[in-house]
Amino acid sequence: MEKRDQSRVTYWEQVDADLDENKCAMICENLGETITKFFLLLNNILENIYLNC
Repeated sequence: MEKRDQSRVTYWEQVDADLDENKCAMICENLGETITKFFLLLNNILENIYLNC
């Protein structure tokens, strides 16, 4: 009984670790694109504010 509970915890910890690794990989791959989109959006917002003043 004790051994089975321990293996279940280990399994879910492994699932969590795998999800964290995948999330990190996705973030690293998309970081440049995300930053570029953010600055383009910021630029558009600032342009709109400037043009409306």
